[in-house]
Amino acid sequence: MRKQLAVIIVIFISSSLDAGTTCGHHAMYGVPTLGDQVICRSGYLAGYSYEHMNPAYIMYYLNSVTTHSNQATRRGNGSEYKADTEIPSQYRVREGDYFGTGFDRGHLLSAASSDSTLLALRQSFLMTNIVPMNPKLNRHGAWRSLEDVERGLVSKGSSGQLIVVSGPMYGYTLGLPRLPNGTAVPSHFFKIMVELNSGIAHAYIIPNDGSALVHHPYRVAVDEIESRINADLFALLPDDIERSLESYKGLTSDI
Repeated sequence: MRKQLAVIIVIFISSSLDAGTTCGHHAMYGVPTLGDQVICRSGYLAGYSYEHMNPAYIMYYLNSVTTHSNQATRRGNGSEYKADTEIPSQYRVREGDYFGTGFDRGHLLSAASSDSTLLALRQSFLMTNIVPMNPKLNRHGAWRSLEDVERGLVSKGSSGQLIVVSGPMYGYTLGLPRLPNGTAVPSHFFKIMVELNSGIAHAYIIPNDGSALVHHPYRVAVDEIESRINADLFALLPDDIERSLESYKGLTSDI
């Protein structure tokens, strides 16, 4: 069944790449039904939430060319955190808004996965790709290890292709904590990595508290993420393929 699903997905992808989005490969599975504003970038598709003053999700296509290329280096090339001027000013986060809060400016799409061009690298530092993240999670924890996993999956050469969706979650029972500028602090983050040639989805929900040192225990089905954020993340997939893809949880030892 998994091999059959992979064949169907590959056929669907080849017929849908030219079928209709301005965001190209990043939106081959559709634009998620989440957020107030959609922005297409060189390296990703962003949905932005005015209520939370955060990205609602970041969706991006990766292969062995779009990452690992080392065409751009971070030092001295203007890759600095910047406000996104496409966001209305009243909802816009400035690059200094996290200072003194105890949170890192965490990437949903990491700079290391965005190094194919200088433009893509610089756009990964726009605040529409940034969320308040626990420093341990960002620098040494499960989120950092998932970033390594996605780059490992696309290092398979021509067979390594992914669609990745990452975003914040707000699972609080007593109010929503915010930074002084109004940015909401996520309780968790999700990441879904769909291998295009195998039809396998690797999905995770990681707490934003620094306790998650490795990603393996936090594996879930895509359905669980969609239920918790109340969104359809892969709207262009035919229903039968979508059901099979999203119900598959896999094993914690898969990756």
